[in-house]
Amino acid sequence: MVRRGVANITIVATGGTRAPTQLDLAERFVSDGHDVRCIATRNALRFLTSHMARRPRKVSFYLGMFRPELLETFAYYVETPKSVPHIAEGKWGDVFVMCPASCNSVGKLASGIGDNYALQVLRAVPREKRVIVVPSMNPEMWFDPQFQRNVDLLNATEKYRVVCPSRGMMLSGDMGFGAQAPFEEIVAETYRALGLLDPSVAAVLAGYSVPWSDGAGADGSRELVDVVLVDGDGAVRTELAHQLERQQTRFRVHQFSRPGELFNWLEDDNTPALVFTELSFSEGASGLDVIERLRRPGGDNSVQIIATSTRDRREAGAERLARQDVLYLPKPINVSFAVGMIGGCVSAGRRHAPMSMRRLEAGEVLFREGDKGTELYVVESGRLRVFRHDGDREVELASLGERELVGEMAFLGNARRTATVVAEVDTDVIVVDIENANEYLLRQPAWVRAMLETLARRLGDMNERAVAASATTG
Repeated sequence: MVRRGVANITIVATGGTRAPTQLDLAERFVSDGHDVRCIATRNALRFLTSHMARRPRKVSFYLGMFRPELLETFAYYVETPKSVPHIAEGKWGDVFVMCPASCNSVGKLASGIGDNYALQVLRAVPREKRVIVVPSMNPEMWFDPQFQRNVDLLNATEKYRVVCPSRGMMLSGDMGFGAQAPFEEIVAETYRALGLLDPSVAAVLAGYSVPWSDGAGADGSRELVDVVLVDGDGAVRTELAHQLERQQTRFRVHQFSRPGELFNWLEDDNTPALVFTELSFSEGASGLDVIERLRRPGGDNSVQIIATSTRDRREAGAERLARQDVLYLPKPINVSFAVGMIGGCVSAGRRHAPMSMRRLEAGEVLFREGDKGTELYVVESGRLRVFRHDGDREVELASLGERELVGEMAFLGNARRTATVVAEVDTDVIVVDIENANEYLLRQPAWVRAMLETLARRLGDMNERAVAASATTG
């Protein structure tokens, strides 16, 4: 990492499953030559303690940077303390990174509450310094209307900079918006705040997994991602487009002043990854018409949508839009946050795997052993029979009913179907189509890929044992 000087960086962790990110950030900043201090709330320490209990060699490293809440208590055992700890900590850091920032802590920060040592330190940060807030939470918590207002309040200040999360898989198993921004994006934002991110450093960081980057192709080329901006205010469009193109060369930005221009563009078989649209226009179609067009039943639900307006969240119907998986960003736009939101939306590619319904008549084959396919199926109603052939014999493997999954073996193992599936009665199945299973798996973290591959092997072994047992008893 190219630097112009060593900085003092304070990392504040609040309660959440991503609290161990504090340790990862500390290691990165220390390796880059910076001085680091760590502060954690009591809830954050629950996650950090369990994390380091499994990695005992990390304990001494962390304790060397940790600033305990007891400092505040012990300072007042003398009648005239030499310093006030939370004030001194606020003065020490050149930049403060609140990571992870829980829903509860963001609410307190936006409401002016400082009921723990970590928040007191952040309150005491001098006005000319920057506090970077990195939220991490479940999608429903992110879309909570009051939380969204809290983010708006923080973004309206110069002191706080909220790093927009991305779309991803949660620990709860939910897929949606609210996943903590990728590690390198947090590092990059910290160095931007310090003024250390010169063009040469930015070029280096461009090679890392920033929210909107899903890597290069086999030949080293990168597929361009179409992002559409629809707004009658040319100045807003131009500034947003400039920042998007400057920070991410993989974005191909299209600007339209009216929804009608977007509709004409879509008619030419163009499919954007994301549409950023104003809700109100002086004439013609509105942003709501854009949303209706892109979210209509049977339409391409993979397109991400961000809506914006000068109206407040309630008047604009932000909660109703959220139910359509549309993010809302009030005007005047915080450009840095908007760029992060666009990147976070595009990061996971499709909004979700395209789904459709398929009706099977009794006796109809869903797929056969040896077929290729990456579709997953969920039984909506009816029943499916799963079997394999052992010579001329059919070996029964399972009988699946409502809400049960089938087809996962070919997807997890990136191989051919290991069994034949037939409808026992008239059956409706939900088809989840993932076009390229291998590409999808490569976008997942290494531990997720390892878990899925292990699961596939174990399921395959179980099927083989079932066939062998059937041959023995037969």
